[in-house]
Amino acid sequence: MDDLVARAGSLDLSQRGPDCLPFNPTGAKAWIRDEIDKVPRYLFRVFSEKSDGSSKADWIKSVDATSGRRDGRVDIFDCSDARVAVMLLEHLQWWPKTGGRDNFTSWTSSLLFAIYYAFFRSRSTRDGSSLTDISLCIVDTTLFPRGVWLRDMDLLTAYTGHGDNERWKLDRLRRLRTGEYPRERRFSRDFYFGEYLSQGALDIGGRSFVVPVQCLLDHGLEHLGPRYEAFASSPGTPGQGEPKWAEDVMKYREVFYPTNAKPRETTNAALSAAFEIANLYEPRWRVPVAASLLGLFPRRHDDSKILQFFHGKFPGW
Repeated sequence: MDDLVARAGSLDLSQRGPDCLPFNPTGAKAWIRDEIDKVPRYLFRVFSEKSDGSSKADWIKSVDATSGRRDGRVDIFDCSDARVAVMLLEHLQWWPKTGGRDNFTSWTSSLLFAIYYAFFRSRSTRDGSSLTDISLCIVDTTLFPRGVWLRDMDLLTAYTGHGDNERWKLDRLRRLRTGEYPRERRFSRDFYFGEYLSQGALDIGGRSFVVPVQCLLDHGLEHLGPRYEAFASSPGTPGQGEPKWAEDVMKYREVFYPTNAKPRETTNAALSAAFEIANLYEPRWRVPVAASLLGLFPRRHDDSKILQFFHGKFPGW
């Protein structure tokens, strides 16, 4: 086993196939290679036709890859630090891109964050798509080559200090994500949302599943948390009641903190909704989707109803 681990760690991440562009950190940034194996198994992405780049059921492409630029096929670790620092900041802050260029695509390990982002996009004047036209994608990262994703915090750590005018901005963003930024201490936790980045073009066909967000509402999402009921009853229109997104997620998370957590008894309606939504997916995705959905609200760790639910609805899980 140790030999297998050692061999896996020595894999050449520079082997770039036509279906992806793995990150290949070297030199002073070689430490990031150790973080590659910590990427969660399942990641989510929310997108619409108005998302940057191109996002479809079979391919996810950055702005650079969509435009056909050569940069869309170049690993960021082969670019200058100053250039990557600017691109990283503009991407993570959702700012206008210098020269219209950006080779990153964002994902999250948090279904909660992804769902809130979907409602944000539907109400935002920068998108305003209906929830029918906003999609939720789930990928199994174990089905992709090593190095396809990196955590945003690892890249922030690697590139803070590069790019003369961006140094303090990157450091401020890093400290905001870690809870060190004093202006944001009105929240008891940090602004970290499990963001991961891929680069270039990524073939997700056969290794992912995509459903319209409206389908989650149509199949009972409102039963999986109090805030979703409000979203379901009043989806809103662009520019009216536009949610804060990150701040809303922070507020919602308060119910999970030890001092506030008051796990509710899992209702039959919640279990039914988790099952109905999970059944929108192909069989291999149903258990992780159902588990993620039930995790949208605090549950008792010894909740017998949840255990019985999984054993009954997903035999052999």
